Amino acid sequence: MTLSLFVLLISAWWRYCTSKTHAVKFTIDDKSMQRNLRKLNKESPQMLQKAFEKMSITLLGWMNDGSPNSPKKPPIRWAVLRASSSVLVDGRVVGFSEVRPEKGEATPATTGTIRRRKFYYVAELVWNTPYAARMHNGIYKLGPKSSEDPGSGPGWIPAHLIADRNDFMSGLAEEVKDSLNKL
Repeated sequence: MTLSLFVLLISAWWRYCTSKTHAVKFTIDDKSMQRNLRKLNKESPQMLQKAFEKMSITLLGWMNDGSPNSPKKPPIRWAVLRASSSVLVDGRVVGFSEVRPEKGEATPATTGTIRRRKFYYVAELVWNTPYAARMHNGIYKLGPKSSEDPGSGPGWIPAHLIADRNDFMSGLAEEVKDSLNKL
């Protein structure tokens, strides 16, 4: 509703005319406004979906590599845990980690369990290894590579959900704004 009102105000053409009595009149170019509103109503769900997918992939990168707001990242031995991460939105894969393991094989998730709800989007960030939960919760001995990699260790998920939430929302707004400018 707010977005439609915003677009309505932006797309409306105002013409001001002053008469001899100095009254001000205005008219709205209804055709242009209606055309833009129809276009927005048709394309806004897809724009928001694409923006959400892109920012969810960005969030996965921040979680795997650290971000300007938090250096936390998963522990590392051969990078299989980081390489086995993926992003799923509405139960379908939209992105994978760009990390490649030094040894072993990556096993990113290829199907999700959560579907879109009526009024919000849901992203699943998955580290698809049998030991991911133990690593996240700190039930392991830190290896030599993790000790050398600042920020690696347990608790990387909540650290980034808290530290990067504003950047995530700002990025989402920028993506939607860019999409609106292309209409």
